[in-house]
Amino acid sequence: MKILDIYGGTQITEEEKEGLFPKAELTHIHIGAIKTEILAGYDIVIFNHSLMYLAPNEVPDVVVRAAGALNPNGELWMLTPSLEWAANCIVYQNESPALQATIYGIGGGYKTGYTIVMLRLLIEKHCELALRMAQQEPIRVTMKDGSMVTAFQNRVIGWKSP
Repeated sequence: MKILDIYGGTQITEEEKEGLFPKAELTHIHIGAIKTEILAGYDIVIFNHSLMYLAPNEVPDVVVRAAGALNPNGELWMLTPSLEWAANCIVYQNESPALQATIYGIGGGYKTGYTIVMLRLLIEKHCELALRMAQQEPIRVTMKDGSMVTAFQNRVIGWKSP
């Protein structure tokens, strides 16, 4: 199995890969290089908290390009901080370091945020993939000072039919 990790801040670690996909071949590429790299032959392509670093007008072309790199029966994963969770925190005045990280990124630099609906549109309409999963889930985030906080991420997975 071949996996492509398209990362923005941190890469999928070997330990994380072994927990999810034992014995898979893992390739890392920074989101900034995605427009120039030749991509093909992957069973899973993961946008690992990286879409937020692109301008909104760049995203559709980039995700279509990544979907084109999938083998038949391949999956396109999109993991992003949950904009719904962040909005809920703001409405209910539940400010926290996790909220700030979700909106701006740990070191800043986020250009946009995503809801599950937005990610589903990218998967289903732009990439023309079947939706396999769309959910929010808790995630532990390491802050710049080394402290750990809990936030929520969106996980949306599309499937490429044979």
